[in-house]
Amino acid sequence: MRTLQTILQDANAYLDLDASVPTGTELTTRINYANQAIWEASAIAQFSEFQNVYEVNVSSGATITLPSNFKEFMTAPRLLDSTLTWIDYAEIRPDERYSKTTTDKYCYVLGNPASGYYAIFNNLASNCTLSITYQRYPSDSPP
Repeated sequence: MRTLQTILQDANAYLDLDASVPTGTELTTRINYANQAIWEASAIAQFSEFQNVYEVNVSSGATITLPSNFKEFMTAPRLLDSTLTWIDYAEIRPDERYSKTTTDKYCYVLGNPASGYYAIFNNLASNCTLSITYQRYPSDSPP
């Protein structure tokens, strides 16, 4: 996997004909461009580099606070029931919940990046394990 340092060296070799990492304000500017490109790419596609698995034991309740870097589900969240069978909880839009029954197994996400996200599960068993595979937001990283 390429690092930010090698990307900056390659860009510098192409732009300035010098295969070294830039310094000063040029370094800051090029890091900002690289981070901007990563954020733009993550907005249009899902990358395995941003895939995380969040597993939580649920004692009761249907509301689960999602990790602070949560962006979106990659697959339907799964519940491990008492028979050791995984049960999918399909993600729906919040307004679709009114057309569902109380026995349907679904979830929806509320919140925002600033205050955080949480998932609300319908018909969630107590004392179970939830496994959530999600796409996280990229993080800014220095060289």
